[in-house]
Amino acid sequence: MLYVHLHMDFAARYVQAIDMIAYRNIRQSIDRKIKTAQALPRLAKFWFVPALFMLGICNIVIILFPYRTISRFFGHNIGPVAVMPMASSQQEKTASAIGQVVRIAAGYTPWRSDCLRQAMLAIFLCKIYAVPYALHLGFPLYNKRNDDERTAHAWLVSGRVFITGGKSFRQHHSVACYVSDCAAT
Repeated sequence: MLYVHLHMDFAARYVQAIDMIAYRNIRQSIDRKIKTAQALPRLAKFWFVPALFMLGICNIVIILFPYRTISRFFGHNIGPVAVMPMASSQQEKTASAIGQVVRIAAGYTPWRSDCLRQAMLAIFLCKIYAVPYALHLGFPLYNKRNDDERTAHAWLVSGRVFITGGKSFRQHHSVACYVSDCAAT
């Protein structure tokens, strides 16, 4: 009987220790997320929650509407060229913050938030803040999978800032480029 009592006491203390460790890990994770959130630019803090919903709207738009209809929103189609529109240093800072909020929000959506959806959201925010942009749609230069399937990619640039899609000029061939109204003039 004494053995069972000692065994139950050990088990209870073991569970209590595990609970304390789990609580400490959760608390550290929350503290780290709060510090990260505090370090974000004001624009990223303001747009995070709306960006989550807007990524969902972009997802629905891509599912429901044909490309021809959606592409009207992108800007002026100037063909298959590699363009990086000129931007002031303030516009580049804003573009960088837009990219940051889009990437962060895309990481929290339960639905697919791939490059085109992220680019659509970033275009919307660039239009609000009058940031010139160029949306590039392209295919990989080298097919790494060795099959006939080619995956498309979308990336958005403003000045020297790659807003979404990464530094894709080296890995992808641009087959279409859309520029904003302020970049087209």
